[in-house]
Amino acid sequence: DVYHITNEWIGVYAKYNKPSIVTFHDVFLKGPGSEYAKKMSSAPRLITKKFEWSKLYHWFGDRSKKASKFADLIICNSEFTRRNVVEALGVEERKIKRAFGIMSDCFKPRDKIRAREMLELPLDGKILLSIGSEDTPVKNIPTVVKAFYELQREVTKGLLVRVGSSSRETLSLIKKLGIERKVLHVRGLSEEGLAHLYNASDVLCFPVLYAGFGLPVAEAMASGLPVITSNCAALPEIVGDAGLLVDPFDVDQIASALKTALTDEKLRSELVNKGLERAKNFSLDKWGKETLKVYEEVLENA
Repeated sequence: DVYHITNEWIGVYAKYNKPSIVTFHDVFLKGPGSEYAKKMSSAPRLITKKFEWSKLYHWFGDRSKKASKFADLIICNSEFTRRNVVEALGVEERKIKRAFGIMSDCFKPRDKIRAREMLELPLDGKILLSIGSEDTPVKNIPTVVKAFYELQREVTKGLLVRVGSSSRETLSLIKKLGIERKVLHVRGLSEEGLAHLYNASDVLCFPVLYAGFGLPVAEAMASGLPVITSNCAALPEIVGDAGLLVDPFDVDQIASALKTALTDEKLRSELVNKGLERAKNFSLDKWGKETLKVYEEVLENA
């Protein structure tokens, strides 16, 4: 009865399937943040010698534009993405609905010690969690590493757990700073494993340069983990007052926020409680109800 295409890059198929809805997760190749897409380190692996990255960039941007044109209605996962779809793609506001990002029920508070035992992590000391593969520089991983280096001078018994791939440059930086033994690289985690890692950690450091939503932030809050994240893109909207916002380019500010989140017990308690409440906005049940309303609307107008 209705076609729901869940990614803007394949949303062009809305032209052939009616009535149709296309979900836009962000407008990464159009509007704010697009300058970072051109720097994707994975680009050479995606193209041949005859197909330049600039052409691929414009191809994806053009597909997003066409998807916004062919869709009967558009679902955006944040107000930030909604504004970008309107401003960068020229879509009429009446076509756009919001349904916040899906978050699994797997992410919830658990006992920290048991989580560490399960993952074979140190039972004492502070664990700083960083999530994001470096297929694009927007993840800002080198800044996380530098902030951790500054932090571990004062919080000496600390461990940085990196989930996702790290670039050669980041690995070289870790070696140069002499903190190889204080950084643990993790890949291939199951959803349950990731959920327990949130529980085992003391703070999430997520100072990305661009995000249309920021799922790790929502998952961390639902897990009872304090969050340090960027004061730009969709992050302020997602975290509200339940986390500490930082300038993603300011290493000292990030390091200071991390120290505060790790040592100020009263603030930690406030962030945990506010985060758990805030995370209710992003539940699978809430997303389902909001999405169902969009289905009903597009069917009424078909």
